[in-house]
Amino acid sequence: AIEVIRASVEAGATSMCQKAIMFLTDGAAPFGEEDFANVKRQSIKYDIVIFSYAIGDGADHAVPKRLACENRGIFYPVEDGGNLGQVMSEYYNYFIQGQEICTTTFVRYTAVQGHQLYGACMPMYDRSGDSGTSLLGVSCLDINLIASLSDLKQQAGWEHFKCQ
Repeated sequence: AIEVIRASVEAGATSMCQKAIMFLTDGAAPFGEEDFANVKRQSIKYDIVIFSYAIGDGADHAVPKRLACENRGIFYPVEDGGNLGQVMSEYYNYFIQGQEICTTTFVRYTAVQGHQLYGACMPMYDRSGDSGTSLLGVSCLDINLIASLSDLKQQAGWEHFKCQ
């Protein structure tokens, strides 16, 4: 996973905003001190947060807990019969706490048909509770629906826009 992030960063194929690895194990993860040191070094270099999940009641927690703690992440034990999807979706809370985003984020991606699209995305928050803000979801609109990419590229702010 770190190799994929490294290659993406070097190719400029990442938004560079936030990078995360979700590490799942049944507890039989053979990690030595050199492995922990290497992951930590790469995590710092590429600004990676590691979320780790020990799957099953009998799973050893030592390796996944240390990986998360040493790399600014969170460790989650998942009991037998637990809702893995729900537990894994909790990583979103890590990113929204203390960084409520009130500006549009633009994402460039390639459609299935092969052409480039630019999505304008904003998070939606629930501010109705006393326990603080929680993320409801994210809404995006492809700006290519509003104007053609060739027209957008002719606009004075295109170079600034595409770097967002």
